[in-house]
Amino acid sequence: MRFLLLPTLCLIFATARPATGQDTATVRRWIATATQLAATQPDSADHYFRQAGSLALKLGFTDGILDYTRRYTLFLYNNLRFEEALKVSALQLEKALEIKNYAKASGAYNNMALQYQAMGKLQMAADNLIKALDIAEKMDDRVNLQKYYTNLGSIMIDLGITLKATSTPLKATKPPWR
Repeated sequence: MRFLLLPTLCLIFATARPATGQDTATVRRWIATATQLAATQPDSADHYFRQAGSLALKLGFTDGILDYTRRYTLFLYNNLRFEEALKVSALQLEKALEIKNYAKASGAYNNMALQYQAMGKLQMAADNLIKALDIAEKMDDRVNLQKYYTNLGSIMIDLGITLKATSTPLKATKPPWR
């Protein structure tokens, strides 16, 4: 009877424990561990990313979910797992919009665009990147605007759309220093 009671009590205490700061710290620690292992031990990194994401979702820890989705998407992309990365990016977008964090939402759209581009779905990639650009422009986020325009240029090249910059002069205002 004693041998049966001990595992049952352990199970009850393990599942009934409320979320604490230690739980959120565990999410962050697992994300950090996964990030460190990503290049050298991808299977272990994947395990820690999944654990962190699962716990963050269970806790409703939005900052942890957003950190997990951002980093796990990059990991999946680097490991050529584009379909999975697209699903994680969709979760990133959902959570960012839920809390009205538009900077993170623009990052999620960019991540989705990168996945679509890698899968050869260039129109979907461009559509998502334009959404990211729209948000970044409204926020006057110069750093991400530059990154997103560079990514859009890459998609345009993949689509075969190029500007004939050497033969077609672009209309511009006269620089103030002339």
